[in-house]
Order: sequence, then structure tokens, then C-alpha cells
Amino acid sequence: MNFLRNAALTALLAAGTSAGAASHIGLYSPLIGVQYQQDLDPQSALRFGAGLPLGSVGGESSSLLLSGDAAYLYRLTAGTSSYVPYLGAGLGLTAFTGTNTTLIFNAGVLLGLEYHFTDRLNTAYEFGFGPAWSPESPTVLFAPSFRVGLNYRL
Repeated sequence: MNFLRNAALTALLAAGTSAGAASHIGLYSPLIGVQYQQDLDPQSALRFGAGLPLGSVGGESSSLLLSGDAAYLYRLTAGTSSYVPYLGAGLGLTAFTGTNTTLIFNAGVLLGLEYHFTDRLNTAYEFGFGPAWSPESPTVLFAPSFRVGLNYRL
């Protein structure tokens, strides 16, 4: 656990001390999510997100889904191109609340494409694949994920 805590602190410090690097805020779906992205250099970035569902989960009116994630992104091209493909790796935690609370931990590799409308506004389309695990079940599932985002450079 100390390793994960130290890695997270190192990532946050790196994000906060990147002189001249751009910061981005944005929204993403399929959840109603907000994200913050800090460029570390022209080709790499750290992204942090938090999301809520578009509706209730499992038909229970009192259920709620909360999700959080962190990802390292590496742009395969840097420069003035409107289309920027990227690779990445991420970790996430999802909590379902209702009658009982269920936690799901996930990790994954990411493949995405950014399209830059302007130098400040872009959209991103991302596919991920990786394992998901819950302490309540001994089964590790491998599942795909998809994310669409809209980002604004501060």
C-alpha cells in the first residue's frame, strides 16, 4: 500500500511542478464525469477523473454509482496535427451503493485519439481493456471500456 501511496504522491508532485506544461479541464461520458489533465511535456500527461451515472443503477431508486480514475497518457505524435493518437495506462475505483456497497478496482491499457478543434478545445475518443476485481468476488474479469471526452486547455 505504501508503494501505491508514494506513486500517487510522486505523480501529483510531478503534475504540480511541470513548468510551462498545459492544464486541461473537461467532461467525459458514458458517466457524467469531470476530469483534470496535466501535461508533463508535449507528449505525456497525467489525467484524473471522477464520475456519476446518467441514472440509477440496477433499478433501485436509492442506488448510486461513484467512479474515480487516474491515467498516464503518452501521445504518439506531438506538434500541430489536428489528430493526435495516444497510448496510456490507468487505474480506477468504482463504488456501487444501495442495500450494500460494492467496490470494483480496475486497471487497463488505453488507446485513444484526440481531435483538436482549436489550440484550446479538443475531443478525445478512448478504448481501454484490462482486469477488474471486487473484494466480494474471487473472480477477475477482463473487460473493455470506452470513454468520450471534451477538454479545454486553461
